[in-house]
Amino acid sequence: METRRVGIRGLLPAMVVAAAVTLGCEVEPEQTPAGTVSLKDTAVSTLGTCQVVLEVHNTGDVAIEETDVVFSITTDSRRYYRRVVDGAEIPPGERVGIVEEITLDSPDEIVDTESTTVEWECFS
Repeated sequence: METRRVGIRGLLPAMVVAAAVTLGCEVEPEQTPAGTVSLKDTAVSTLGTCQVVLEVHNTGDVAIEETDVVFSITTDSRRYYRRVVDGAEIPPGERVGIVEEITLDSPDEIVDTESTTVEWECFS
């Protein structure tokens, strides 16, 4: 049987947990930001460009420090995906708008303004 030595550093975490349990101390879990991203508008700005307006709503109890969103739009020729990382701090309960412009591959493409979809969202 192999004997393993554990120094004071190895015992310290166990001692802290034991002390917290013994003293009835509650350890609060780390809170994670929560929110929703919704589409507010999709419009053709000029020939060959499309503007998308998103709204981020902080539905959690802590501030959102960064919003990471992937959305898509569809034209008569193809589908475009765009990733947006926004660093605006959003306090709990507040809303922030994000405006993003997409340059289309061809000015002749017709944008289906009803097709815009939020594909993915993440908050930190």
